Amino acid sequence: MKKPSFRFKIAFLSAAIAGAVLVMFGLLALWVIARQKTATLDTRIRSLGGRQPGWLAQQRDFQRFEENLSFVFGDGSPFILQVRAPDGTLLH
Repeated sequence: MKKPSFRFKIAFLSAAIAGAVLVMFGLLALWVIARQKTATLDTRIRSLGGRQPGWLAQQRDFQRFEENLSFVFGDGSPFILQVRAPDGTLLH
């Protein structure tokens, strides 16, 4: 079998390095996007809960809260939400 030429080796090495850089960039972009989505959700949750003590429970505005979760993470988000009153009764 014929030995690969020097030009072929250089071309293959260049393609391999470029591919590795693209894969690393893609993984970094996915990580940054996931962190940004989590930060956005955290901000929305804090804004809902920080209005006044008990506002969310008094208004029973859990639908809005679930809409915020689905907006950030899309439909079928992997979150389970359980809200209990201070006396332990299940609110949502």
